[in-house]
Amino acid sequence: ELWPSCRPPSVGPDGSLVEQRDPFPAVPFGSQNVIRVCDYLPMYKMPEETSLDIGIVGVGGMGRTHADAIEELDHDVVAGADVVPEIRESFAAEYDAHQYEDFETMYDDEQLDGVVITTPNKFHEPAATAAFERDIPVLCEKPLAHDVGAAESMTEAEAASDAFGMVGFQSRFKSST
Repeated sequence: ELWPSCRPPSVGPDGSLVEQRDPFPAVPFGSQNVIRVCDYLPMYKMPEETSLDIGIVGVGGMGRTHADAIEELDHDVVAGADVVPEIRESFAAEYDAHQYEDFETMYDDEQLDGVVITTPNKFHEPAATAAFERDIPVLCEKPLAHDVGAAESMTEAEAASDAFGMVGFQSRFKSST
């Protein structure tokens, strides 16, 4: 196995640390930049006082679910982009975030540490590709894309970027998985 587990260490019956191994290590979009997902999870690698500024693309139901989780981890939802004005305005008011009609303007105007893409599937590719072109890390809701060509385009954009990408499989870190 190539990757150590991202889980916190376990303590054995005698009080010694028991090493765990992750049988399904995660990889980002492109195979060139293999990473341990925990390298990018704040709870494992970042000092407690560090806070990330996150943007959400698609601020309906799933976007709000992610925004709640981000805030629960003491990070900041600073901006949201959506094509529906009422949803965008409601999100901005609820999360005290800047609102944008399009993600490219949000990417250009904000200093984002990452972006979460929760749009309908066929819009994942343009939102992720634009983020990668600006070296903004991406968490994209599943499925990655609506077809193979779009997925390949996203993979190529991630490989050419200094940023990383990850697909949001919500059960990835559950012990039952």
